[in-house]
Amino acid sequence: MELESLIQIPHVSGVRCFQDLFETEPSKPGTLLISLHILLFESPNCKFQVIHRAIEKFQSVDERTLSVITKDFNVYTLIFEEELECIQVLASLVALSSVSDPRESLAFYCKPNRACQPVEVFNEEQELLWLEFPPPDWEICKTANENFAISDCYSKALVIPTGWQDVVRSNLAPTREKGRVPRPTYHHRHRSGKHVMLLTAGRPSESRGIFHFRLQESQFRDFDHDYMRRVAALSGSATLITVTNFRDKMARRDYDHWNHIRVNLPSEEDLSHAMDDIRSKSTWLSGNRKWLDAIWSTFVLVSDVISLLRGSLSSVMVEVYPHLVNSLVQICLESRYRTTYGLVCSILHKDWLHAGYNFTSPPCTEFTLFLHCVRQLTIWFPSSFEYTESLLIYLHSNCHASRYGDFLGATEREREELGIRDGTLKIWTYEFEKGTGWKRFSNTRYAPFKGVLQPRARIAPETILPWPRLFLKHKAVDRRKEAMETKCVAQVL
Repeated sequence: MELESLIQIPHVSGVRCFQDLFETEPSKPGTLLISLHILLFESPNCKFQVIHRAIEKFQSVDERTLSVITKDFNVYTLIFEEELECIQVLASLVALSSVSDPRESLAFYCKPNRACQPVEVFNEEQELLWLEFPPPDWEICKTANENFAISDCYSKALVIPTGWQDVVRSNLAPTREKGRVPRPTYHHRHRSGKHVMLLTAGRPSESRGIFHFRLQESQFRDFDHDYMRRVAALSGSATLITVTNFRDKMARRDYDHWNHIRVNLPSEEDLSHAMDDIRSKSTWLSGNRKWLDAIWSTFVLVSDVISLLRGSLSSVMVEVYPHLVNSLVQICLESRYRTTYGLVCSILHKDWLHAGYNFTSPPCTEFTLFLHCVRQLTIWFPSSFEYTESLLIYLHSNCHASRYGDFLGATEREREELGIRDGTLKIWTYEFEKGTGWKRFSNTRYAPFKGVLQPRARIAPETILPWPRLFLKHKAVDRRKEAMETKCVAQVL
């Protein structure tokens, strides 16, 4: 497809813009440019650019006014001099924002400057070794998922029981949809000699937007029985985090020999509605607490998992939002993951991209909830994080659409087929090559704390703060009021 043919009008003059819904006057007349990949606007007092892939939807206010709403919560209202210009711009943007092939929709695809591409900064095998994987009678099998024989979502290296490579490939992958298996993501060796692991549950099955097992064949159940026995043998006990309405009675019976913690978190659909409700209002209304309540419930669950891993010395497998929960648990347990590199490279790749999270299907509710939870941790523990909330907002903007290829592709197989590793810029390497790129996100109060962060002692509904800088960035946000609320919470704690 030739993208040039989709552009009906590349250049429009005399356009005015509202970037804030509460502005009383639009900007001075400026110029609107539509390139193959980016929408640009510039006037004497207003300037912005939007990647076409970042556009979520459009709203026609009247014949000459068009609102462009982006996936990262920005709203740009454009006022044209002529009705025909508005129609042509709308038709062009609708076509360009609908291009699904990343090789066409991403600028610079397959054209990176090789001199600016240092060695890959994240190596999953090295990361697992840093976490003291593998425990006794387990192994890091570099070829377990070679040619994606087990899962399209996972990387090639997997932690599995010793000698289980053929068992996983021949007995499990052909019968389990998408070939997912339980995936260890964190390992801790206690001074008593016991080993505990934090695991992501097997293949996802849609039920209220929550991951859970749906075991349908005896071959499934036999494998999972044996697998969990090997996990429990490391410390003597294991716990399964599941949902309150676990309707699959067969699966429940098969997992009865595990300890269960059943939690009641809202579905992704409910969270998405709560997020849209926040964006549609000018303030965080007291009646709209679904999103903040979800954060509170998440921290309660994270605290329970930390207690099980470090207190009860019990391995834990998480079915409820596993990417979210496992990432937060590791950030609380390991100071390494509270650094900029630890978040952008280790956590983002190990627990999201290589763990099967799909960033190509907006609105990425679970990842947005994760970023808000991390922001809450930076308020509770202001000197324990190397970065500020500006980095979290930057990641949120880039996960929907950016010049980088990190978030492209729904699975590891798709990323390999598209040549993303060698054919695109990477968010860390590009910013790192700029020298001072990541320093603009640095926390001046940072004092490394090697201990475990204990969110349970801080959990109280009144200490869970909204995040206007992210959700209400297109509205008139009072920065001084926001800073005062943060200061009051710090004084309470």
